Amino acid sequence: MANLRLEIRHLSMVRYIADLGTVTAAADHLGVTQSALTHRLREAERRLNVPLFSRTGNRLFLTPAGERLYSTAVMVLDDLVRTEEDVSLLGKQQRTVVRLGQGTYNRFHWFPGFIEYLGEPELELDIVARAAREPLTTLLDGLADIVTVHGMRRERRRLRWLRLANDPLVAIMAPSHPMAERDFVTADDFVNERYITYSLEPEPGFEWTRLFRSARQRPRRISVVGVPEAIVDLVRAGLGVSILSQWAVQPEIDDGTLVARPIGQAGLNLDWWVVVRAEEGNDSPPMRVAHAMVAWSQLRQQGTAQLAFSQPGDHRRANRPE
Repeated sequence: MANLRLEIRHLSMVRYIADLGTVTAAADHLGVTQSALTHRLREAERRLNVPLFSRTGNRLFLTPAGERLYSTAVMVLDDLVRTEEDVSLLGKQQRTVVRLGQGTYNRFHWFPGFIEYLGEPELELDIVARAAREPLTTLLDGLADIVTVHGMRRERRRLRWLRLANDPLVAIMAPSHPMAERDFVTADDFVNERYITYSLEPEPGFEWTRLFRSARQRPRRISVVGVPEAIVDLVRAGLGVSILSQWAVQPEIDDGTLVARPIGQAGLNLDWWVVVRAEEGNDSPPMRVAHAMVAWSQLRQQGTAQLAFSQPGDHRRANRPE
């Protein structure tokens, strides 16, 4: 492994100069003198042989090289804080922290019910929001201990996959939208609609391959919104239609602010999996959580959408199959 040219103190410096705009403000925040922080900045730029900031008036702004370093600094420093907290808990023998990520959606309305069902107060589940974009990478990089993902299994040598549930993809629209009157929708129904999606990349099993490509039809107006949670807000406001996993929009379906319709008469379903690293033992905390999630799904014999909205009493550990 190559020797690192920068230290944690350099990463902190870059982060807070960028966030606060001046060396003076960053020095005050870090508890060092302005001259010491200026020297640290020159030292980092000398070690990397590239300028990290440019000056406009009284403020400093990141150069392209500085932007790249800043994004890494934020990630590393946040992870370090999280790791220190986890290690501190382990040292006190209080709780074991299991970091949980979820692919695609940062929607955790099901989380309190599962915590109640799990019934293991010695386990503390911590949500890793960054896993929404790259869940398996986040898991393999050690930034999460368990993730839920959809689609087909891959990376089988390094990962253990447990089938969680089969949940439908549904078309979503505002209650006043004409499509809400249909029993189900087809590719033709989307042609003249504004279709809001979080990605134009065709993933196996999703609407681009199983609906639009097979029908040789696609919406003429497409808006890419990278965050599914924003899609929900736009569709709810009547600004377009979309296709998402039913469990992710179940709160809006239940409160009547969204209408969901099946894709085709037979519907389109996705397999959801709970995934851990292959080296996890069967009795390790992540595997215990993974098995509990599978049992939670099997208990109801439904997809995650229905499971997440069972009555609270249905989640309790007393109902877990042994």
